[in-house]
Amino acid sequence: MCENLCICIRLNILLYIHFVCLQHLHGIRLTSNSLQTLCVFNIWSTSFISVHADKLRHVTIDSGMESLEHVQLNAGNLRRACVNGANCLRTLRIKSEQLVFLELVNCELIDMKSFKEVLRSNPQIACLRLGCISQDSVTLDETTIPKLQELCLMGDFSCEALHIRSPSIRLFHTEAENDIITLNHLYLTANHLCKVALVGMPALRTVTIQCVSVDSIELNLCSDDQLHIESFVVNALNAIGFLRLFDCKVKLLSVSAQLAQTVVLYRCQMTDYVLQMALGGCPNISHLNLEKCREICHVDIPTQPLKFLNLFGCSSISKLNLDCPELIAVNLGQCSNVRLFIRGVEHAFRDMLVPFRLVEPSQHIRWTHDFPPQEYRC
Repeated sequence: MCENLCICIRLNILLYIHFVCLQHLHGIRLTSNSLQTLCVFNIWSTSFISVHADKLRHVTIDSGMESLEHVQLNAGNLRRACVNGANCLRTLRIKSEQLVFLELVNCELIDMKSFKEVLRSNPQIACLRLGCISQDSVTLDETTIPKLQELCLMGDFSCEALHIRSPSIRLFHTEAENDIITLNHLYLTANHLCKVALVGMPALRTVTIQCVSVDSIELNLCSDDQLHIESFVVNALNAIGFLRLFDCKVKLLSVSAQLAQTVVLYRCQMTDYVLQMALGGCPNISHLNLEKCREICHVDIPTQPLKFLNLFGCSSISKLNLDCPELIAVNLGQCSNVRLFIRGVEHAFRDMLVPFRLVEPSQHIRWTHDFPPQEYRC
């Protein structure tokens, strides 16, 4: 039976190397002037990997590295690194002038100084896919991620609180395959956000997003479980393009922006007071969709430049008061108990003449969430 070995390799002509299923291998020390791609996985006994390769562009350290504690990569042209720490990796050092993509998963034991130093040493990182790290709360700011454009939380992400301050970030989302069961609090400060998409986060309680503008925010889409939100705050200096919450029970909802084109609160549970406070902070909504919000009873929308209002399936609503001169269409389908007031004057449905298209309570016509909304067809 062989003793544990350490492989030391010096190669001048090599483009690709693949280590897999090597037993009794204690460590890998590799130096090359030509290596471009390195893949390592299923080497159960290896405790360290050290690579010096100026032309190395892609590194993958995948599953099956149950003894790996130390990784050092000196590669000036490295652009993409994927590291699965197998929950035993303790130190990681990457030195590159070109690293733009970094994925870290299963790094439960990683030293936080080592983690932060990797980010600071590689200021070109534009995409960070982050899984489990050894911290209850983590802060990523402009000093550690100055050029970050995309942040993805992987299924094994284990922090309870996440603080992000980045002027360059455009996309923040979660991996759709697995739920993130630990994250309670999210704070995001940015300039211009393209999309925030948060799914599979059953423990999430508070969300605060501050930005200049945001094109799209989506929460809890494609989930069968209701999300219990203590506080959901969006503060955009200019505009919100599309805000959509699915199946959320919300105690505080604050939306502040000069303009919000579309706000969708689909099957959300909230009191009349919570809804009115949200509308009061953002009076310039063009399309408001409250479909199947079955706890609201009285809705009062005065002097908004509202064009489309969807209350389909709001079965508990009893009073709707509108003062919206730009209104184009209102959907009251399946709202059997609603009384409609326009500028404080009640209008009966049987002889109603209104300056907008109306889906009456007896009708079963659903709308899409688009702007402008279309009739929904299965």
